[in-house]
Formats: sequence, C-alpha cells, structure tokens
Amino acid sequence: MSRGGPRHEAKPLVDVGLAFKCLEKHKDILPDLGACEHMCSSSGPNAKALHATRKLWTGLLDLEPSGMIHSQPLRQALLSLLAENPDINLGEHTGLVWVNLKVERLNCLLAHVRKLGKDSKALMPVAAKLTRDQYHELLVGLKKLKMPNKTELALVPVTAPKEELGKAPSAKSKAATSWKSITSKKGPYAWKSTSICQGQAWKSQA
Repeated sequence: MSRGGPRHEAKPLVDVGLAFKCLEKHKDILPDLGACEHMCSSSGPNAKALHATRKLWTGLLDLEPSGMIHSQPLRQALLSLLAENPDINLGEHTGLVWVNLKVERLNCLLAHVRKLGKDSKALMPVAAKLTRDQYHELLVGLKKLKMPNKTELALVPVTAPKEELGKAPSAKSKAATSWKSITSKKGPYAWKSTSICQGQAWKSQA
C-alpha cells in the first residue's frame, strides 16, 4: 500500500551505478550549488541558479525524465562518490550529514525544474533575468523533462493571431453587419418585420 495522500506520487528508483556516473561527471558543480544551496521547494525558481547547474539537472533528467528520483539511490551514489572524492565535502559536516543535505538540494533543484515544465507562466520571470543564449540553453534542458500534464506551450511563447490584434469594429461596420443578418433571414415573418422597420424609417424621415 502506497504512503501519502491522494496526490502523493511515489518517486521512481534509478540504478545506483548510473546515478553515480551522473554525479561523478558533474562533481565540479556538486560541491557548491550556488543559490540552490539556500532555496526551498516552495519558493520561485531562481533563473541564474538553474542556468548555472543545468548540466547537473539535465544529467539527472537523462536518468529519470519525470524529474522525480527516489532519495535512496541518490544517497548511495553520493556516499560512494564522497568515499572516492573526500574533497567535495567543503563544509565541516560529517559525510552522512553532507550526503543528506545534498540529496535535499538535488530534490529541491528538480522540483524547480518541474515547476518550469508544468506552468508556462513560471518561464516569464526566468526569461526576464537571462540573456537570449542563456534562456535558450535552459529551454534545451527543459525539453528533456517528460511529464503527463506537461504541454509544449510551456516552452513556446504564446502569441495572439494577427486577426485578433486588429482594431475594434466601428459602429458603422456593426450596423452593416446587423442589417445583413436581418435581410438574410428567410420566412414570411422575417420579411414582414423587415418591411415594418423600413416603413417606420420612411415615416420618420417624412
């Protein structure tokens, strides 16, 4: 029986060996994640931080395109990486504490990536804080994200059709349209009502 409420989704388990290779490949980013070290899952995505760490989270998306990874294989991979590269622990914490903190940071990073993939509105402040090339690089990474409710509109700016951007119709054109709709009606009652309207108009002019 799965734990959690109705909205809870179990995170997939990935291969520990593949997770180790991914983290080892980007071990130059892992020790210091910059602004990601101080973010929380409920805060808004940090554009600069996501761009600076894009190689790391795109590598994790290659492992699991949903952007949701169970903490256990990440924890085991980080412990193995720390055993071979003790210098990646830049703080004074013990190895186990460091691993748990990094797992928390990686989950937070992936949560922000999923936010950008779910909601196209979340991309607007990100686009405002990045250059064109930086924003393009971010979008290339986000295209690796595969979610059930993700739409392509989240990666493509939505523009209104040209005909919707024209001027509003004038009162003269509205009157012509309404008269055309009246005269196009078929049947004796429609013709009779039209004739009465014309007769009243002629009397008022006389």
